[in-house]
Amino acid sequence: MLDFNPKYPKNPQNLGEKLRKARMDKGMTLKEVAALFSVTDTTVINWEIRGKMPEANKMEMVKRFIEEKPNSEIS
Repeated sequence: MLDFNPKYPKNPQNLGEKLRKARMDKGMTLKEVAALFSVTDTTVINWEIRGKMPEANKMEMVKRFIEEKPNSEIS
């Protein structure tokens, strides 16, 4: 399970960690998330790891993605 992955943020503290956790919880790759937001996978890496913030036109989409529950948690 994801709990054993050292790259999985168990207690996300910032937007990048929250995005990474949401992506991993949903079983999505960097490329899949990049396609969803119409950005490059390098951009997603910048958001997740390098502390860069999404541009204003992407921020709301990123926040919604983070708040959405993975399909397996929807009842």
